[in-house]
Amino acid sequence: MALKELVAARLREARRLKNWTQAQAADSIHVKQTTWGSWESGQNAIPLEMLEYAARELEQPIEFFVVANYQYTVQAKQPSSYVVNTGRVTYEPKKDRRKRDPKDELAHK
Repeated sequence: MALKELVAARLREARRLKNWTQAQAADSIHVKQTTWGSWESGQNAIPLEMLEYAARELEQPIEFFVVANYQYTVQAKQPSSYVVNTGRVTYEPKKDRRKRDPKDELAHK
């Protein structure tokens, strides 16, 4: 498999792992959906700078896209809260739920 086809297949795979449409993936890196689609189909090669940007948005290391036998594991995030930020859903870690001393709570009021 040529590098262009490998990158195209991995772009598709990474996008599907995020449960994104092509339009969502394209929006995340500020390109048109048709541009993203041409990269995924292998019609056009994605520029390296855009691949780096896409890798960050898709939460994958750059090696995922360019190394044919790259071994990876899908790690599920722990149940947590999600926050909508400028139209995108972003991960926010759970808040500390340790028991607090009631005296401390009164001191802060």
